[in-house]
Amino acid sequence: MIGNFNESVVMPCYLKERINDFANKLLVADTGSHCLYDLYLEKEESRTLIYGPYWSSLLRHHNVILCDVITFTCFEDDEEDNDFPEKIEAMIYVTVLDGLRNKKPFIQIPGYQLWDVPSCTREKLHKTIFPDIYSIREHNMAAIMSEMFKEVNRFYEDEFYHVPDLQYFVYRVTADGMAMEALFSPAEVVRGNNFPLARNALFWHRSLNDPVDGTYTRVNGTHIVFWDGFNDFCDDRNIIVGSVIVVKIKPRDYCIGLEVENLGD
Repeated sequence: MIGNFNESVVMPCYLKERINDFANKLLVADTGSHCLYDLYLEKEESRTLIYGPYWSSLLRHHNVILCDVITFTCFEDDEEDNDFPEKIEAMIYVTVLDGLRNKKPFIQIPGYQLWDVPSCTREKLHKTIFPDIYSIREHNMAAIMSEMFKEVNRFYEDEFYHVPDLQYFVYRVTADGMAMEALFSPAEVVRGNNFPLARNALFWHRSLNDPVDGTYTRVNGTHIVFWDGFNDFCDDRNIIVGSVIVVKIKPRDYCIGLEVENLGD
């Protein structure tokens, strides 16, 4: 490994085209330690980057340092050597070697834990929108996975189990957003949804007896800005600049509902 590999790594050219054929935004890596790492991909015209909280976790668990070598091997999800019970389409093997080309072992770090993504939440994680994944650290992702796992378990308790197709996005609150007293949704939330140009919004959290009333405006068909009500909701839930929030968007007949969980910084 060379350069600033702790932040991201450029996928080798011979592998880039193959990966781009079957992986969209995430790639699941198996290092042989029975721990899977959900790596994020950023596809540019001439290169593909691997990065994200689970990339940092993979490096930490294998004590990767300068001059170590990481190899990537593609395989199909139905091959016999894939002994994970769930079907994962975009998956690769990763091997970490030291400078002498000896395989480096998995290291369990005392007091440190980033949740392995439970199979029941992997699909939801891969559909979650991260406007700025670089700002999401390992402890943030651990809190996100905990929240998603709790959400899925609520529906498991129902004998007619069905996890609704909620749209999640994760957002680190910015100074500009707080100054404008507004929440800007990512463009992906709008695509495929026929939200009216302007209507009411409801901000909600499980601890509230009643939701906070607000409004939203759809801007140029590319994103939604939630205005009135967001600032009051932030005051109530102690959401400040730098806070990481998980937003679940629930379209309704007369409004857009937003269930917001503050995960701190």
